Amino acid sequence: MDAFVTELETMNWDVQKWRAENREKSGHDFTALDANDGAGWSLLSQLTHPDRKKRISAEQAMGHAFFRRRTEEEFCSSKK
Repeated sequence: MDAFVTELETMNWDVQKWRAENREKSGHDFTALDANDGAGWSLLSQLTHPDRKKRISAEQAMGHAFFRRRTEEEFCSSKK
């Protein structure tokens, strides 16, 4: 985790930049973060915002789309 924080800090807390630079070389599977139209990346970005006052709260995070279940219909329509 310390390595991730250090890398993210060097990229000015830009999660999307970290993702782009580390997707291939890390060997990690980002499927869970990519699901639901990238909701995991959105949540991670909001949780790691460099300005603490702009970060979402734990309560807000629990209501984020990343934690909401999608119906089969919603899932199928997003694949189109």
